Amino acid sequence: MGAIKMHTLMDFRGSIPTFVHLTEGAVHDSKIMDKMPVEANSYYLMDKGYVKFDSLYQHFHLNNAFFVTRAKGNMLYEVIDSREVDQSAGLSSDETIKLTGPLTSQKYPDSLRLVVYEDFSTNTVYRFTMQYML
Repeated sequence: MGAIKMHTLMDFRGSIPTFVHLTEGAVHDSKIMDKMPVEANSYYLMDKGYVKFDSLYQHFHLNNAFFVTRAKGNMLYEVIDSREVDQSAGLSSDETIKLTGPLTSQKYPDSLRLVVYEDFSTNTVYRFTMQYML
């Protein structure tokens, strides 16, 4: 049995996708990032399979496009700043971070934002990384 993936970019101002790319199921999501068209001042929401820091920096950050991905559990970073959060809304933390891994810190040299959220209905904790913006 084979599998396929459909990588889709939606523009919510319309009802049809603006980009569709099909791959075999074994192709890692991050291999598609550089093929996606990027529009300045747009927001890109991606799963953690798309976390490839050099592409996030070169393809999105430097083109003034914003991204939000789920953070990988093994991400090495230091906290630069923390903001108050509404814990009753499920927010655990909202921090400005800097990557400290030897490769990732070179691939994404700017600050990032890390937001941790708990879904109280499932007790699932989600960690989101995004281009630093306030």
